[in-house]
Amino acid sequence: SRSWMTPATNKTHTNKLYIIDADSSIECVYDLECSWYAFYNLINRSVMGVNADGIINKRIKDVEYYLYPPEYNKHFYKVLNILDQVRHYFSYKIEKNKVFTALFFFSENIEEDIYVNHKEFLRKILEDTDIIEQSFRKSSNPAEPELCANYPFIGKSANKEILGSVSFIKIGNDTARYCIKKSVLISLGVDGVLPDFPFSIMSRTENNEISEIDKSHNFKFLDLFILHALYQPEFKSGMKTDYQEMREIYERIYPRVIETFQTAHRRK
Repeated sequence: SRSWMTPATNKTHTNKLYIIDADSSIECVYDLECSWYAFYNLINRSVMGVNADGIINKRIKDVEYYLYPPEYNKHFYKVLNILDQVRHYFSYKIEKNKVFTALFFFSENIEEDIYVNHKEFLRKILEDTDIIEQSFRKSSNPAEPELCANYPFIGKSANKEILGSVSFIKIGNDTARYCIKKSVLISLGVDGVLPDFPFSIMSRTENNEISEIDKSHNFKFLDLFILHALYQPEFKSGMKTDYQEMREIYERIYPRVIETFQTAHRRK
């Protein structure tokens, strides 16, 4: 059998480390090695996108979201359309509410809104804005925060659940849908980065190009599958991401996840 670290000689992407008998996002879903590689890397990161603490972070309650500032509620349909896709693959309800646990902040200038324009609003809802300000400054990819900036907040209990999230989305360009989709995944615990991996919106290329598909309102199949797999009961928030243990669980539940994923897709 082929190792997932062995280049596939019959594919155009022969210089990559991942190994795939797949040429599309949906084919990757049905390729155990491809989907496992994506799953393990996309859930095995810390909340700020740096090297993992080795802990799964998930929501364990319904998600209540809100759009801010109010004048940008005209973007509500974009958020609703994207969240409607996620509902079928996610374990909890997702509803709009002014008492929110997920804030989508639409901004013309993210940096100014964090540091100046809406600093007091952020202070009121977060009690302390230091985590956002410091993380914004320390971003490992300076080009990215100009379009999107995402901050999940993790509880201090043993299960390390995601209590809430603030997602900044740059308006006035054609990347808003890309940012909303990425923000939704990060706010639910899919917050890793896969370099030059064409089947996920969480891929990052050397020049930070965003594909036309990623700018559309539709998720890639693989991203929805990874989210669906993450919210299986075997993967608990606070669980250590030991490679061997995770791999054994993934292989065991993979047939069931495929089946329930197909069922969820038919309900869309």
